[in-house]
Amino acid sequence: MSKKVLIVENNVEQLHWLEELVRAIDKDVWVCAVTNADAASDILSNQVIDVFLCNVTLDSGNAEDVSGMDLVGEIRKIEKYLFTPVIFITERMDFEEEAYRDLHCYGYIGKPFNTEEITQTVKKALKYTTQRDVKEYVYFQKDGLVYPVKCKDIPIQ
Repeated sequence: MSKKVLIVENNVEQLHWLEELVRAIDKDVWVCAVTNADAASDILSNQVIDVFLCNVTLDSGNAEDVSGMDLVGEIRKIEKYLFTPVIFITERMDFEEEAYRDLHCYGYIGKPFNTEEITQTVKKALKYTTQRDVKEYVYFQKDGLVYPVKCKDIPIQ
């Protein structure tokens, strides 16, 4: 199964650049690039993401905006994403401590972009795997009947 990376960046030019950079790191990676938190939330409802790249500021018209950090705060509330690598790529270096301490980000990289730094950080982050949903039941068939058995009830020896 290929890894999945979600990039959330409001600057379309930088978004496409990051998308191409991630694809160059690993040709088998599935990359989705979006410009806002709503689109990112839609992706999360349909996909399991292995690495997030996110700008702290998703509304460049608002000097106080930290909607990227708010998005990551919401992502961290989803159990399977508690330890999924999040890499912030941003001009806002004033939130670095908060990103590490409160949001447990994997990396915090400042703009302007340092291609080698981003490449190495993403390569390392791709080594981790997000928890996938586990099937709740296994089905056995005997004599024409189907028996559902909860996976958690199967003894492992």
